[in-house]
Amino acid sequence: MKKILMISHSSRGGGAEIIFLKTADALKKNTLKIIFNSKEGFTVKKAETKKFDIEIINNFILNTSVVKVIVRFIFWNSVSIFKLMKIIQKEKFDYIYSGSIVNYIGGIAAILTRKKHVWHIHEMDNVGYQWFNPKFNFLVRYILKYSTVIFVSDGVKNSWLKRLSLKESDLEYEIIYNPIKKLNKKKDYFNAKNKKITIGCAGGFCKNKNQKFLIETFIELQKKYDNIFLKLAGDEVVNEGKRLIENKISKKKYSLYDYTDISIFFSKIDILVVPSYSEAWPLVAIEAASFGLIPVLTTEGSINELLKESENAFYINPYNSTELYEVLENIIINYDRLKSSISNNNKKLLEKCEFNKKFEKRINSIF
Repeated sequence: MKKILMISHSSRGGGAEIIFLKTADALKKNTLKIIFNSKEGFTVKKAETKKFDIEIINNFILNTSVVKVIVRFIFWNSVSIFKLMKIIQKEKFDYIYSGSIVNYIGGIAAILTRKKHVWHIHEMDNVGYQWFNPKFNFLVRYILKYSTVIFVSDGVKNSWLKRLSLKESDLEYEIIYNPIKKLNKKKDYFNAKNKKITIGCAGGFCKNKNQKFLIETFIELQKKYDNIFLKLAGDEVVNEGKRLIENKISKKKYSLYDYTDISIFFSKIDILVVPSYSEAWPLVAIEAASFGLIPVLTTEGSINELLKESENAFYINPYNSTELYEVLENIIINYDRLKSSISNNNKKLLEKCEFNKKFEKRINSIF
C-alpha cells in the first residue's frame, strides 16, 4: 500500500476533473489525500460525497498571461508549494499525482522534496488554442522530464513532444485511454429508426467548446430541413444559448439544459456534435458511440485513433464554416443507412476495448 498525494483544480467538472475522480477511485486501496485549489466546484463536491481525505490549498493554474502567472506565483503559489512540501514531509507521501497539464505546483513540490511525481496529461496542444503561454515551456519541460507521465492518447503525447522540443526517449511515460461512464440505454437502441432527427451537444458553454458554431449551422440547416431539432446541455448553456439563438430558431425546435443526466440526454438525441477548438480525448464522444448515436467530432483532437472517419464517426474542422453544414446534411439525407452502419460498427468496436478494466489495472501498475 502506497501513500499518494493527489492534486487537482475544481471547477465545472470537465474531462480532466472527471478522470481525476476516476483515478482516485482506481487507487482507493492505497492511502490517499486530495488537495484542491478551491472549496467550490464540481470536483471537490463529488470528492466530498465519496468521503476522500480532502484539504484546500488555494493556488492558481498555468494560463496564457505571463504577468498573471508570475504575480500569482509570487503572492500565492510559492506559499502553496511551501504548504504542500510540509504536508509531504510530515505525512511521508510516496507519490505526488497531478491531474492536468495546467496543475504544476505538485510537480515543483515533488522535485523539491525528491518524491516521485506522476503527471496525468489530458489536454492536447493545438495551434489555435493554447493552454499556457510558450514562455512557460521551460517549466513544463523540466517537470515532465522529472515525472512519470500518463498521456491519454498518442496524439496528446505527440503534440507536447512537438511543442516542447522533446523526444520520446526524454520521458518516462504511459499511454492510458480513459474509462467511460456506463450508460443506461434501451436494448433496441442500436436499431432504432427516427424520422425526426435531433442534433445535440453537451459541455459547459465556453469559447473552446464552440457551441456558437453548431447553433449558427443549425439556423442555416433548418431553412432547408423541417425535421431537425436541436438540444444543448451544459453549464451556462441556458443563458448563453438563448442569447445566441434569440428569435432565429422556433422555440418548438430547440431545448437548453444547464445540467441533465447524460443517459437521459443521449436518449433524446440522434447525432452528437463536438465542435471544440481543442478536445484531446472527448469521453462524451465515446459514450455517445456506445449509446448508438452518430458522433460528429472536431479534427482538433486525437479521438480518431479509436473512432475512424466514416466507419465510427464523422470529423469536421471547427475553423471551416461549411464542413459542419455539409456533414450534418449528409447525415440528415442518409440517416437510416448511416445510423445502422455506424452504430453497429461502434458496438463491435467498443465491446473489444474494455476501457474501465484496463484503466484501473494500468493506473495501479504505475504506483
